[in-house]
Amino acid sequence: MRVWIVAVLVFSLAACDPGPYPGFKETKPGIWFRLHSLGDGTTSPMTGDSALLRLRIAHRGQEAGSLFSSEAYFEADRARPFDAAVLARMNEGDSVSVILSARLFPWAQWIGARTAPPPDNAILQVEVALLGIMDGLEIAELYHARSSVLGTDSTEHVALAAYANDPNWSR
Repeated sequence: MRVWIVAVLVFSLAACDPGPYPGFKETKPGIWFRLHSLGDGTTSPMTGDSALLRLRIAHRGQEAGSLFSSEAYFEADRARPFDAAVLARMNEGDSVSVILSARLFPWAQWIGARTAPPPDNAILQVEVALLGIMDGLEIAELYHARSSVLGTDSTEHVALAAYANDPNWSR
């Protein structure tokens, strides 16, 4: 009887493949996920929401945030693989690490031209903390409040438009 128990235990342990990144679970093909801490929130971002995220992106094995670091609102759109594999699993206050190929990270949608994207074959480690969520109604109220304060002919608005339309201005 002991032989069978030992054999089953050895087989079970051998069958538990930790994958290429111990401590991480593959949530979608090529996207590895590890939860760091649970927040006290129960709300997940949904399509149309904006999520206040702290992103720290680095090449695998380098210091977190060495490639890109930001704390900003990002549109929570679950259509892309990264968003579905990460944001769909997070509640407000959660903190996670994700390892993935650079080609699977929606660089153009999330980072844009602020930082040049890494090569598609690079392996990235992304630290994500979901700090807050604004739904569509809150976003509309914020834009309405902002436009009522500034207005379309406010001094600031006119000065910024003149500066942006100046042909001698360059980024």
